[in-house]
Amino acid sequence: MKRMDEIGKNMDESMIPTIPEGFQGQRLIRLPRSVLDANAAHPLLQGLRVTDAGFFPNAQWHTVQREHGVSTTLVILCTHGAGWIKLGDQERQPVSPNDLVWLPAHQPYSYGASPQQPWTIVWAHFEGAEVELWHRHLTISPGGGIRSLSETTSSLVCRSLEEAGCVIEAGYTQTDQIIAANLIRAALSHAAQPPAEADSEEAEHRVFATIRWMSDHLTLSPQLAELASLAAVSVPHYSAIFRRLTGYSPVNYHMRLRLQRACFLLDTTTGTISEIARRMGFEDAFYFSRIFRKIVGHSPRQYRALKKG
Repeated sequence: MKRMDEIGKNMDESMIPTIPEGFQGQRLIRLPRSVLDANAAHPLLQGLRVTDAGFFPNAQWHTVQREHGVSTTLVILCTHGAGWIKLGDQERQPVSPNDLVWLPAHQPYSYGASPQQPWTIVWAHFEGAEVELWHRHLTISPGGGIRSLSETTSSLVCRSLEEAGCVIEAGYTQTDQIIAANLIRAALSHAAQPPAEADSEEAEHRVFATIRWMSDHLTLSPQLAELASLAAVSVPHYSAIFRRLTGYSPVNYHMRLRLQRACFLLDTTTGTISEIARRMGFEDAFYFSRIFRKIVGHSPRQYRALKKG
């Protein structure tokens, strides 16, 4: 047995059999080209169409080589284990957990799982007019490459990719394809977030907890120092992480949550504007109306008069 282990460790990887599918617990779905072509002209599918998707757990000996590339772009998210990619004539690049791999259409590449620590991956092939725009938005080099994600972002991307696969696995309808396309857009949008510093992963989780705290305490007006203290980080660090996660400053985000709730009350109750302002923690109804107009784009009275639904 020991001799066989040594042979396995010394085996040249070119000798390893290619197993594109067949892993225990795998999921794999390919849409027929006739179905894709039938919907290619639809306005909501011209930009992006999912052609294949899958999930390969503990993909032992998984290797793929495409000397001439394929007509679709491939994204792979490694969730566990390790692997590698090779782009054209470049050297192999290692792939680790939470790495997102982008392999462009019509370009040669190969990839595979580590023999010692075979990866678990969720992946999708797609095509359409938006693909190059997403490529640039992710700031990945034109020839393809790897974007390292935080654990939190990786979880969001993984969920969207998995859901896209489940949707097209359930049916080939036009609606299914539109939903799957939007899930891929969601995955790529999450992946485009600026990466967190290696030592701030735990801090990021704590900042997320303060976002949930804000949602549960809409009538309060917490100071920035209080929020940073809840997350156990400095004020500048808290503000930087918060803006990276939400796109807003903490105070601005909390105000938007409060006004979102105020909109709900305006739509679903007969309370006066002053009463709703007080319910949302605003002592001054004029200040409430001024902030409401600035962020929502209408005065509370104008907003309530709008036809909705």
